[in-house]
Amino acid sequence: FFNSAALSLFASGRTRGLVLDVGGGVSHAVPIFEGFALAHAVKRAQIAGHDITMSFAAAGLSSPGNTSQVPFILANEIKERLCRVTSLQHAAQLRKHLQPQQQAEYELPDGSIIEFSTSAQTAAPEILFTA
Repeated sequence: FFNSAALSLFASGRTRGLVLDVGGGVSHAVPIFEGFALAHAVKRAQIAGHDITMSFAAAGLSSPGNTSQVPFILANEIKERLCRVTSLQHAAQLRKHLQPQQQAEYELPDGSIIEFSTSAQTAAPEILFTA
């Protein structure tokens, strides 16, 4: 019997590591050793997906050029499609190889298009690591 954190690690071909399990309302950092979760070392944080969506809606969707108010459910869908967590090394590579004006687009149900820069796509999940 394995927990979901261990199975997530197995999916990447590893039996040791740290799994950050971010749910809707709570996050867990689960250390895994030789395929088993170290229950005594699991850390819980009261910051999760809902908080990321709220941060994204407040910051990313109210950036210059994005003036429309977006409902929470739509903001959550945009976050899940466009936002990502990157390492510092990967972020530096993105800045080096991508043009600063390169943006991702999302079409709203009314047909209008919202554009998000690379920095806006990576800024929302950062609250997991700074809060």
